[in-house]
Amino acid sequence: MKRHSRIALVASATALGSGLALGGATDAGASIPSGATAHGHLAAATQKASHHAASQTRLWTQVPGGRNGYTDITHTYQSAGGGYYRGEMKGSLHHYYAPRNRQVVVMFRVDGSLGGYSPVTTGNTTFRKTYSHFKKVSARICLHRAGVPIHLNSGVSYCSPWWG
Repeated sequence: MKRHSRIALVASATALGSGLALGGATDAGASIPSGATAHGHLAAATQKASHHAASQTRLWTQVPGGRNGYTDITHTYQSAGGGYYRGEMKGSLHHYYAPRNRQVVVMFRVDGSLGGYSPVTTGNTTFRKTYSHFKKVSARICLHRAGVPIHLNSGVSYCSPWWG
C-alpha cells in the first residue's frame, strides 16, 4: 500500500456502464473507515477536507487450490467533512484461469449495502467508479455464474475478503 499527499492514479480505466448508480451518480470504491485507509491509519490530517490519499492492492478470488481471477485496484479519496468521503476506485479485472462457465466481477459495498458492481467478464476489462458523501466504501472480487443475478450472497462465489 502506498499513501500519497496528492491523488496518484496508476491503473488505466474506462467509464462503467450499467448497474452502478448510487444516489443518481456512479459511485463506489474501496472502504474508508473513519480516519483510516484500507490497510492502516492516517494522520490527523485525514480529518481536513483538503487531504487527499491513495492506496492500491491486488485482490484474488478465493478458490481452494488455486486462484482464478484477480483485480488491481487503485483507490483515491478525500474527506468531504463530517466523517464523509468522496473518491474514486478504478482498475483492471482479469479472468485469469477461471472456469469457462464463470465470470469475474468486482462488487462494491457502500455504507453496508450493495452499491453496484463492475462489468462482468470472461476475459479482461477495466472499471471506474466514483462516489461522494459516503462514510464506508469497500470492494471485493468474486466469481459469478452467468445468467444468475448478482447479489451480496447469491450468484457469486469464491469472493475475496472485502478490501477496506
